[in-house]
Amino acid sequence: MRCLPPRLIKPCSINKLRPQLETLYCESNGRPAIDPVLLCGVTLFQFMEKVSDRRAAEQVAYHLGWKYALELELAYQGFHPTVLVYFRDRLEENQALRVIFDGIVDLLIELGLIKRGASSVSIARISWATSKK
Repeated sequence: MRCLPPRLIKPCSINKLRPQLETLYCESNGRPAIDPVLLCGVTLFQFMEKVSDRRAAEQVAYHLGWKYALELELAYQGFHPTVLVYFRDRLEENQALRVIFDGIVDLLIELGLIKRGASSVSIARISWATSKK
C-alpha cells in the first residue's frame, strides 16, 4: 500500500465544500448523516490509494495518517463501507459529482500540487474508478 504524500498528511481545508454538500442532506430526516465533508475526504484518499470501499472504511477507523488528515478524533470508530456507495449515489443523483471534483482541484492548486489550467484529470475517471470498488 502506498503512503499519502507528506504534503497531504496534514488537515486539509476541504471544509469549503460544506455549503454545496450540505444541500444534499436533510437535517430533519431521521438519524444524522455522516459528515459529507468527511466522506468527500475519504473519497479523495480512496481514489489516491486505489482502495476498495471496505479498505477505505478500515483506513478511516485504524490509520492514524487518515485520521489526522481528516481531522478525526483518535477514538473515531468509522462507518460501514456502504456509506461510501450511498454518498457517491447521492452525488450522482443530484448531479453534484462536479462539486467534489472542483473542490479537490482547488485544494490541489492551493497545496501547489497542480497548476491552474494544467489538470488533465476528468470527473468521469474519478466517478468510474470509485464506482468499481
